[in-house]
Amino acid sequence: MPTIKEIAERSGFSPSTVSYALRDNPRIPEETRDKIKAVAQEMGYQRDAHLGQLMAYLKGRGRKASACPLVWINSTTDPHHWHKTPWAKEFYESASQRAESQGFALSELWVHDPKIPHSRLDDILKARGTRGLILSTPLQGEDWAQWIDWNAYATVILDDPFAMPQFDRVYADYASNMRQAIEQALARGYKKPKVWLSEREDYWTGYGYTYECLRQNHTRPELDALLPPFAGEVTTENVRRWMDEHQPDMVIAPTATVGLRLRELGYRLPQDLGYLAMYVLNEDSEWSGFSQLHTQQSIVAVDRIAVLLQNNTPGRQPHPQKIQIGGEWHEGKTLRPPVYSPVHFKR
Repeated sequence: MPTIKEIAERSGFSPSTVSYALRDNPRIPEETRDKIKAVAQEMGYQRDAHLGQLMAYLKGRGRKASACPLVWINSTTDPHHWHKTPWAKEFYESASQRAESQGFALSELWVHDPKIPHSRLDDILKARGTRGLILSTPLQGEDWAQWIDWNAYATVILDDPFAMPQFDRVYADYASNMRQAIEQALARGYKKPKVWLSEREDYWTGYGYTYECLRQNHTRPELDALLPPFAGEVTTENVRRWMDEHQPDMVIAPTATVGLRLRELGYRLPQDLGYLAMYVLNEDSEWSGFSQLHTQQSIVAVDRIAVLLQNNTPGRQPHPQKIQIGGEWHEGKTLRPPVYSPVHFKR
C-alpha cells in the first residue's frame, strides 16, 4: 500500500496536506481533498483505522484533553423529566455515562425554559461549544426546532420513529418485541390474547405493534383478532368495559398500568388472566414482559454521534440510519409457565 509520502509525490501536494485531506479535515478545500483522494485511490491506498486510533491516543497522552460538549435536548414540559421518571432516567443516565467514557461532556438544555427565548437556543448551544445533540420525545409541531442550526451539529434522534427523518435515529424494535410477545402467549397455551393499545401509543411505537398484530392474524388465520379498536384512557371503568367486550384470556399492554387496574377489578394474575407488559423496568421482577433496553439505546446513540464527528459529517444526513434495538425478556410472575419454548425466542 502506498505511503503518505508517495501519494504526496504523485499528487504534487505536501505530505501534511495529503494527510489532512485523507482524514477529511475541513481546513483543506474540498476540491483539493477530492484530487488527493482520487490519486490515493488510483494508487490503492486504504486508511488504517487502528493507526488513526493510536495517533489520537498518542496526541492526547500526557495531557488532559478537554471533553467534547454534547447536549441533551429536553423538549418535554417538565424540566426534571429525564431525572425523575424511571424509564426516562434509564435513557439519560446511561447516555451521560457513555458520553463521559467516550471523552464527551453531556449537559441538558430545556427548550421550554421561560427565561430562554427560542430565538436564543442556537446561540446558547454554540456558546457551549456544542458538537453533538441527542433529541428524544416529543418533537412534533414544536416551533423551537426551527431556531436551531441543525447542520452545525452531529444529531441523533432517540426513541422517536418519525420526527425529523433527516437524522440518524435509535429506538426499540417494537415489531420484533410484539412478535416475541405473541409467541410467548401461544407457547403458554393462551387461546385469546388481546392487545390494549391507544392511538398515541401506536404512534410512538412507529406502528410496530399494529403491524405485527396484523401480520400475525394474516399468517395465522386461526388466531382470534389480536388488536381491538384503539383503547381509551386507562381508567378502571374503561378497563372493565374493554374486558367485558373482548373477553381475553391474556392481555398484552404497553406497560403495567392496565394490569394494576385489572387487579383493582379483582382479577388474579396469572390465575385468572395472563398479563404481559411490553415495557418493564430493568429491576422489576413482578411483571412479565420486556425491557426495551433503554441503556443500550443511549449507548448506541452516543457512539453514533462519535462516528459522525470522527467522519466530520454533522448536520442532516443524505442516507440516515435507523437503528432498532430488540427487547430483553423478563419472566416475571404474571404469566403461567410455558408449555413449549417459543420458536424464535432469543433471550
